[in-house]
Amino acid sequence: MVEASQTHNYSPPVAQLLTYREPGIEKAEDWPDYVQQVGLGSEHIPELIRMATDQPLLEGGEEGEEDERSWGGTIHAWRALGQLHAEAAIEPLLSLFRTQKDSDWVMEELPDVFGMIGPMALPSLKTFLADDSHDEWARVSVSSCLEKIGIYSPEARSTCIEILSKQMEAFLAKETFLEDDYEVNSFLVLALTKLQAREAAPLIERAFQADRVDESILGDWREVQYDLGLLPPEEAAQMRVHRLSQMIAIRSELEADLSEPGAEASAGKAHGREDVHKAVKRKRKQARQARRKNSKR
Repeated sequence: MVEASQTHNYSPPVAQLLTYREPGIEKAEDWPDYVQQVGLGSEHIPELIRMATDQPLLEGGEEGEEDERSWGGTIHAWRALGQLHAEAAIEPLLSLFRTQKDSDWVMEELPDVFGMIGPMALPSLKTFLADDSHDEWARVSVSSCLEKIGIYSPEARSTCIEILSKQMEAFLAKETFLEDDYEVNSFLVLALTKLQAREAAPLIERAFQADRVDESILGDWREVQYDLGLLPPEEAAQMRVHRLSQMIAIRSELEADLSEPGAEASAGKAHGREDVHKAVKRKRKQARQARRKNSKR
């Protein structure tokens, strides 16, 4: 149980976030307007940073504990920091990728938060991404942060593409390609694809030719070409039909009885291509299990 004396030493209106409605899994555009609804402003940024990185609160939200609602205050706090474009929160929030690497909340929501904070976060994100001492899934999430900044701030799109491309070039130049590199590189391709970085197509093709992309997440090079709008019209029409058949297959398999052996694994796949969001969660779960297993040895 999270001790109130440890976590409830916040002032209004920041303290209101500790009892605010429980955060749900929702798109960033559906997050509450914390400025209007709670009355938060730039003067509250230091206290919001403290709440967003409050270790007892963060631990209270692990494994779905429901003894206190206050753990959700951390999530509301980092969302508010994003809406306030809080430059001072860049390094504290980036530290969560190191300390909370097993938290799906951190890995899935902070990219949107950094997207809202904007281009001033790019130098720190670039440094983090290039540091191979960090956990691979933290670096994957940082690549998503760069993608989101490029989407939220179109004027920074070219810089985001440049950072992602240079990191991919560094991976392709390595003589020894580690499993962690393989995962991160695959999501660099995904981020570039979502940014519609056609200028990076030759580099992406090189990555596929070097067999350094996980096709279970992205599909093959032809599918990435389709996503980038680079296929000739006739091939693009064929790919649309192929994608439709994939969606039908996924929907059909998800309706299968998950109690049957292997049903859960098959439900997430269709013709070698997985739903990206499910693929990320599946691979993170596998990584967590491996770390816990190794720690017990």
